[in-house]
Amino acid sequence: MKGSATQLLLLFSLCGAWAQWESQGTEAKETTHKVMRRQTHSTPDIWADLKELRDMVVEQRVELRNMEAKLTDSQKEVEELKKEMTSVRVEMSITKTELELQKTKGEELKTENTALEERMTVSEKVIKDKPKVAFSTALGLEDTGPFNTETQLVYKTVFINIASGYNPTTGIFTASVKGVYFFTYTAVDYRISQNVGVALYHNGKKIMHNYERTGKSDALVSNALLLDLEEGDVVYLRLPSGYTLHCDDTNNQSTFSGFLLFPQ
Repeated sequence: MKGSATQLLLLFSLCGAWAQWESQGTEAKETTHKVMRRQTHSTPDIWADLKELRDMVVEQRVELRNMEAKLTDSQKEVEELKKEMTSVRVEMSITKTELELQKTKGEELKTENTALEERMTVSEKVIKDKPKVAFSTALGLEDTGPFNTETQLVYKTVFINIASGYNPTTGIFTASVKGVYFFTYTAVDYRISQNVGVALYHNGKKIMHNYERTGKSDALVSNALLLDLEEGDVVYLRLPSGYTLHCDDTNNQSTFSGFLLFPQ
């Protein structure tokens, strides 16, 4: 636009100068030629401007392509970052799930431990509160029998007598609580040709009778049983008529023992 306006002004100036030149003499014409040459030399080169403009456009296109390439690379990086973020989110989700499962398992274990502790506390309380009854005795250092009638056996050596259920004076055990009791006994005689044996009674009723006759060697009898006793029931051993028990020794081979297995 600027170059066109300049050319128009130049044309008007040339027209005016030409008219004056025609009306003037030779000297004036020469002066006019000089002026026109100067103005012609000072006119901008429009082709140079167009070339410069074209070069600028080319450079801008190159820069634009470079920017587009960079933008494409940036988009690829963004996509890669999105993929990485997605992978990280998946891993975080898996980790969160695993943590929740571990937390759930931890809570379950905590609940189980609490329940176990409660059961142990109850069991300890039951064991602590459970009545304890037990006795263990031996016959003593004297010969017993034979007698013409059945005779009460009194085991005078007492090893243990928890709850004092056994009476070492009478040889009778008395149940202090209702429950199931375990009893065992042994009897021995070393003399030749003797009847060895004992009978177990519960509240005056014979429950068991074991015997053996000695020959050239000693005889030994033993047995055990369970009895369901009420509080106050009695259990004891008796020597049948005509039977003997040899004097016991420090080995304590003729014994009578029992204990509460569990209360009812």
